[in-house]
Amino acid sequence: MKILRTIAIISLAAGLLLFYLFFLRANKPVKERPDSVKPAKKEESILGLISGDRVTEVTLRRKGEDIVLKREGNEWKIVRPIMAPAEFFIVDGFLRALSLLKQERTFIPSGGMDEYGLASPRLEVGIRTEKVPQERRLMVGDKEPLGQYYYAAWHGSDKVFFMSENLFASLDKSVYSLRDKQVLKFNQPDVNLIRIVDGDRKILLRLGKNGWFLRAGRRTLKADSRAIDFYMAQLGGIFAKRFCDEKDRKDPSLGFSPQKRWIEIREKGKTSALLVIGSEIVEADGFFAVLKGAGPVIVIAYGKVNDLFKKPGYFSKKTFLKFGELSKLEIEVGGKRCSWESTSAQWGEAEKFLLLLSDLSYEEKMSAAIFEELPLERERFLTVRCFEGKESASSIVEFFLSGGSGFVTVEGDKNAYKVSLVLINEVLNFCRSAMEKK
Repeated sequence: MKILRTIAIISLAAGLLLFYLFFLRANKPVKERPDSVKPAKKEESILGLISGDRVTEVTLRRKGEDIVLKREGNEWKIVRPIMAPAEFFIVDGFLRALSLLKQERTFIPSGGMDEYGLASPRLEVGIRTEKVPQERRLMVGDKEPLGQYYYAAWHGSDKVFFMSENLFASLDKSVYSLRDKQVLKFNQPDVNLIRIVDGDRKILLRLGKNGWFLRAGRRTLKADSRAIDFYMAQLGGIFAKRFCDEKDRKDPSLGFSPQKRWIEIREKGKTSALLVIGSEIVEADGFFAVLKGAGPVIVIAYGKVNDLFKKPGYFSKKTFLKFGELSKLEIEVGGKRCSWESTSAQWGEAEKFLLLLSDLSYEEKMSAAIFEELPLERERFLTVRCFEGKESASSIVEFFLSGGSGFVTVEGDKNAYKVSLVLINEVLNFCRSAMEKK
């Protein structure tokens, strides 16, 4: 009886629960969420563009400052508060982000825009396009309570959405960050002459039919093309540390007249850039500099200027490895060995490697004894053993990494040779590829 009573009580409870769920709760009116948190039905791009349309003008407005950028062909120019070329990839980057990213967590505020900082925005982005020339204004207000997003809205819209910190940072740019800071622009394959003048030291690098040649003083030498390629890469990597728009390039205190230190780059016989280095500016840790013909006075950092004015020896081809007729070649990398016999079908790979080694040039030569005494850790990463028909190696070449530089020593040679890491990597990559083929 007790079991039957228990079953009856459970059945009654289950019935009451079902009655509550399906009748009472189903007929109970549901309270809508407040407008302030009502989600958008469909996510839209932050910046909607008509097919084939593109942005022609951007205005970044903050309290007390307006920065206006205009498109000229495929370039961007700052036209207010100064006239200067803009960094294309920065402007293009945030415009792409605006057109690709969606309006996140959109809602319609019930208390107006003011409570989200949008009545007096911290940043306003004005956009004009070819097909919509009337300005559209994107407003960015306060941070949301968790501090990961900003409230944002288009002027005239009743919807507010969340903007990520990263997107806001890409828009919140100063004039300096928007300016194009690359100093020297040229097309490297078209360069056929570089002139470097550092006081009385004059270097001329000229590209001829048989490669690059170096003229220093009365001597004309075969130049190291790889050293010149690396030097041109350094030239292209020079950026303005500071812009001095208020300074007059004719001011004698800047040190531009007479010209004592300058670099000229020619492409296909025509001067494409001539950079003049002026006086030292201690408080900025750099030197005044100016491009001949146009542009503002700028400051270039000490280290960059030192990279510009190389000594003639940097460009001359200084090879130091020579090989006779070999019967066997062996390399050892990381404890693994690989060898070729001159009679084998794979000897062609060995000859390519020997040619690569023979073409290595050094940046600096020092006594092997001094190299051994350097207070730096040395890591031997490659050993090359050459055989000339004997059981023991006739010469051993060892490659080291020490203090962030590459060094090569040769058995029987009293010198150690400092080699650029670019060349060291070429040798090491060849060895790794050869071992994989083996």
